[in-house]
Amino acid sequence: MTTTLCLGLEAHRVHAAICEKHGDRQQLITWHALDLDQPLLPERNMPSVTDPALGAVDTVLDHVGSLVGTEIRRPESNSEPGTVPAAWRMDRLYLTLDPLPPLRVWLCALTPVWQEPAETVVQAAAGHLLGTTLMSDTVRPLEFVHDLEQAAPDLVLCCGGYDIATEMQPHLIRMAQLLGVALTELGPFFTLVLFAGNRRAGAAFTQIVQDASPRTPVTEADSPIRFDAAASAGSVHKALVQVRSRDARALRLKDILVRYLAPAASPHTFASNFVRLCQLTLTATGQPCPVRNVWHGVEQRFDLLHPSANPGDWQPVWSPGPGPAPATRGWPAPWIESGTAPLRRVPKPAPIRDERGLLPVLAPLIESDPGGSWPMLEREFGMPPPS
Repeated sequence: MTTTLCLGLEAHRVHAAICEKHGDRQQLITWHALDLDQPLLPERNMPSVTDPALGAVDTVLDHVGSLVGTEIRRPESNSEPGTVPAAWRMDRLYLTLDPLPPLRVWLCALTPVWQEPAETVVQAAAGHLLGTTLMSDTVRPLEFVHDLEQAAPDLVLCCGGYDIATEMQPHLIRMAQLLGVALTELGPFFTLVLFAGNRRAGAAFTQIVQDASPRTPVTEADSPIRFDAAASAGSVHKALVQVRSRDARALRLKDILVRYLAPAASPHTFASNFVRLCQLTLTATGQPCPVRNVWHGVEQRFDLLHPSANPGDWQPVWSPGPGPAPATRGWPAPWIESGTAPLRRVPKPAPIRDERGLLPVLAPLIESDPGGSWPMLEREFGMPPPS
């Protein structure tokens, strides 16, 4: 018999599932999902007396320790890491880690023409839009500094202008100068900057901001925000993911958990696990079907992963309102839906329902042992085995 612990950490939730393999079949023994009153990691600009990652580790170990029937304590800093804590009596552990809350974003746009698609992109990427500064208005530097200080965003998103035109470049330079003044006042680590405007002005924009605040990270999106929000959503989302991946809070938590829990394995992400679920639909149905993730606690927000012919091109598409996202028109119907849907739902339920939100947490185990997992998938989720 082989015992496996699948552990998933999200901003407001800790998932754990224990599976046992008897013979050639996996069996789900028990599972636990805890909704947290406070985020696993605090907001980036919130002061903390202690290392927030250490507090997060203690929270996880307390709840998982109670699940497996033993008290687990965080090791001393000089202790040797083990593959899996011996007291857990586990043979394997799969860790899925996405502990950051949605990015808190302040938008700087040249005019309302770019404001609307930019706000759509931020909301569709599950960001929390705090406020907007329009360069078409009269912007006073001290008021701008005050607005940023009060909002304390994780990220300032700057957009406007066409790649083929140059007349907007002076206004983008003015935006960079205004942001440089603010960061000089607020400090280099106050926020991050993402530029998604006219790419001809990108190098000058970045140089001005970093001349004023050399240690402020500035990221440039591959393409600017356009009137068609769907066309630029992929590029901006990719940049947002890159910004999140460099967040020191998550990197610190990942380092501690990997050293202690699973030093021999790299942790997975929920996004990569949804890609694994899309691969599962290809195995089960003969064609790759979208997988829909229903965000816990976020009403009328659905996240679908688009499976194209090439798995390397699979990407998430968000629908921030009721009904399917415009970019998903013409897709096959979703085959798997994971999570608890809002009461006032519009999209048609998928054939395979995972209201417990377990499939993304189990996905690495399913991928490593597909043959042994199919009986469990059929029993727990009503998923028919491949023909």
